[in-house]
Amino acid sequence: MRPLIFLKKVFEEKNVVGFDIVELCPNKNDKSSDFLAAKLYYKMLSYKFMDEAADEAYDNTYDVDYKSGTTNNSKFEDDED
Repeated sequence: MRPLIFLKKVFEEKNVVGFDIVELCPNKNDKSSDFLAAKLYYKMLSYKFMDEAADEAYDNTYDVDYKSGTTNNSKFEDDED
């Protein structure tokens, strides 16, 4: 099984609460290992938070009530207590 497929399956089936990339020895002349580690870290972050972003369906546009001309620039509902 390819490593990224395995990692994605782990993140889908388990509640991963942390991860660490160890044993990286940066090299001044060759940055490929640094780039690979950063790419792997990014992939794991996307596997962890991909479902949450889809569930929230967050849109950074403003809600505009065109009849009254008011905007709601918060994604939270205002309480009227």
